[in-house]
Amino acid sequence: MYFSTQSAENQAFFQENPLVFIGSALYNSVCHTDLKEANAMASRKRIVLCYVLLQASFWGMISSICAYQAAIVLDRGFTTGQAGIFCALCYLASLFTQPVIGGWADRHPSVPIKQLLIVMLLPAVALNLVFYFTRPGFALTALIIFLFGVLETNSYPLIDSMGMQYVNAGVKIPYSFARGMGSLTYAVLCVVTGLPSALVFGLLQKKMSSAKILLISIIFMVVKPLLILASGSLGMLLAVQPVQMLGYGLFFPASVYFANESVDPADRVQGQSIRTILAISLSTLLGSLVSGYLIDLGGTTLMLWFSAGCAFIGV
Repeated sequence: MYFSTQSAENQAFFQENPLVFIGSALYNSVCHTDLKEANAMASRKRIVLCYVLLQASFWGMISSICAYQAAIVLDRGFTTGQAGIFCALCYLASLFTQPVIGGWADRHPSVPIKQLLIVMLLPAVALNLVFYFTRPGFALTALIIFLFGVLETNSYPLIDSMGMQYVNAGVKIPYSFARGMGSLTYAVLCVVTGLPSALVFGLLQKKMSSAKILLISIIFMVVKPLLILASGSLGMLLAVQPVQMLGYGLFFPASVYFANESVDPADRVQGQSIRTILAISLSTLLGSLVSGYLIDLGGTTLMLWFSAGCAFIGV
């Protein structure tokens, strides 16, 4: 009875004072909206932080096998030719398995990509430990490195796809910054200067399309080998190296966005896999084989002219 009386009195008060009623409604609406926006902002910050950490930790892990693979197997007594076979096996494995994994992910959208990553990366970590504490022969080493290609090399198109899923869903993920932090982690752990220009990609993307950024990166891929050819001293050679930041440094994030924009939404995971196959796995495999032959045939000069010519064709 008390509450009904209070309700009637409140209703009468608001009828007599409509401005108070309107102000109260607006206040409640604003407070409710601010609360929703605050929750959304907190959720986005958490997603961004987790994605940046994912990129950084993954590329830090993969640096051990990508940057030092040849050095590791040579230190274990294998020949240079055998080391080349191991490197080829790693990319050959991803060449055939990436379309399968990407296609499966597109056909099963109910399975989160993070679950696929867990299924692939946990065995990869265990495999790294086995490889570290044992000294297998040629056949078993070849099998282990082949599995590295299946598990580790196939993971980064999934990580890229995860970032693009957030972007397509309206969550503003700074992909280029996250990928740049991955490159920075890779570089620090390899104790060399790495592809930090990915951090600048977000600024360029505000002014031009990913296709134009992709074209700019390929132009600098033409320029770099020509500058190396023109270098007459060690100092000049070292001064040329930062050009790589405007070449491959821009190419990687630009190619990810370009692939995302160029395929149907239902095929975007597979699209990232195909991008990785063509732009990384197949190109690295063929490049390693051809470059070795060209160096034997005409030295590094011939190889650099060939590199500049291939990039020019891409332009």
